[in-house]
Amino acid sequence: MPGVTATTTPYWPQAFMSWFIGYLPRWFTIRWTHNLHIDIRKRALKKREREAALAAKTKYSRAHRELPTPRFQTHQLSRLSTLSFGNMSDPQNLLSSSAGLALAAIGALSVSCFAWNFIKLVTKSFILSGYNLKKFGAKNGRWAVVTGATDGIGREFALQLAKAGFNVYLASRSMDKLEAVHDANSGSNVQVQVHAIDFSRRDAQAEGEWSRLGDALKKLDIGVLVNNAGKSYDIPAYFDELTTQESEDIVQININATMRMTQIVLPGMLAKKNGLILNMGSFAGSVPSPVLTTYSASKALLSTWSQALAEEYKSRGIVVSHVHTYFVVSA
Repeated sequence: MPGVTATTTPYWPQAFMSWFIGYLPRWFTIRWTHNLHIDIRKRALKKREREAALAAKTKYSRAHRELPTPRFQTHQLSRLSTLSFGNMSDPQNLLSSSAGLALAAIGALSVSCFAWNFIKLVTKSFILSGYNLKKFGAKNGRWAVVTGATDGIGREFALQLAKAGFNVYLASRSMDKLEAVHDANSGSNVQVQVHAIDFSRRDAQAEGEWSRLGDALKKLDIGVLVNNAGKSYDIPAYFDELTTQESEDIVQININATMRMTQIVLPGMLAKKNGLILNMGSFAGSVPSPVLTTYSASKALLSTWSQALAEEYKSRGIVVSHVHTYFVVSA
């Protein structure tokens, strides 16, 4: 609903989790995400069963029938299984052999890399500053385009970019919600334009919508593009439980729409030799995430694509960043 703001943990805990997970065995992170999503799925299904049972027994309004959703427990890591790292009862014998010395050298190198990456994490999180948005035209009449701008993360991007001094162009599905965000920005001394478009559509009418959106954006001097529009599962589900429509919608919105928006905006940025493109990622794209299979794959593609795109255009003044998010609660 309008006015919803996404909240999540600060940058540095998310960066720490990303750094730490990189040192865990791949099989372990896959198994953990599988168990985590199964747990979320079970709780969501139980909630649906309770709501259905309650609906059958009462004639109260929906407001009285809704059950509170349990707060997601951020200490899920406490559920991890204990790992066995083998028998190290006699380390002296291990080190006495040449193989042991080689392993010790590899271990020392690993510890050094671990320490170096930790130093980089702390430096990026607490010492180095982020991008200076004035470099991309803040308070200088340039525009920021945000997709999926009516709720959660996208809405907050729209508000913050307007506050930073960008004119904002908002693209999302619901015109009513777009107008609500437009009104929320009315106090800012910037221009706000909105465009209703359903990024999941793939028919002839959708081509007309894309054409109108492209024509409108090509008239603007765009400094920032936030590819935020995305779709996941309602609840974690096995792949065979998804309909073809659901899978195709995830691919269409998360991948195809993101690429098409970038194709529309990028030429104007290249002409100015300046621009910032932010692609919204997900923890589910960092490791294979069972029971979120298609969503996980779509976000993994965006991660690789963003890194490749950044390398392609860094010498031409374009900055491309993959925004790596973990769990986000809209409240």
